[in-house]
Amino acid sequence: MIKDRGTIKWAAMMLPEHVHELRELWEKDKEVAERTIDEQKIELIDYAIKSALTSHMEVKITFYEGRTYIEKLGHIREIDPYTSILSLLTPQGQKLKIQINRIVDVEPTE
Repeated sequence: MIKDRGTIKWAAMMLPEHVHELRELWEKDKEVAERTIDEQKIELIDYAIKSALTSHMEVKITFYEGRTYIEKLGHIREIDPYTSILSLLTPQGQKLKIQINRIVDVEPTE
């Protein structure tokens, strides 16, 4: 098995501008386009959010932020209907504010 480091082994011979451009290119490869969800999925997400809020169960929320999808575990604390923002409390004690229209999936973990 060959353990090739790819372009890393050539970095010593590259100009700093080239290394910078390569890093930007690798970051662009990680970017994902936001996908659209249909009305049925929106209704399922709404139902899952409301049931998790009333039963105080832990959920895994997948949402789109910063050109990528992020998954977070936690308990839903409140939903602000005026600003369409959901408050999530993670197991580490971190409080997150998530826009409801950015949520792609909600799954119960218990």
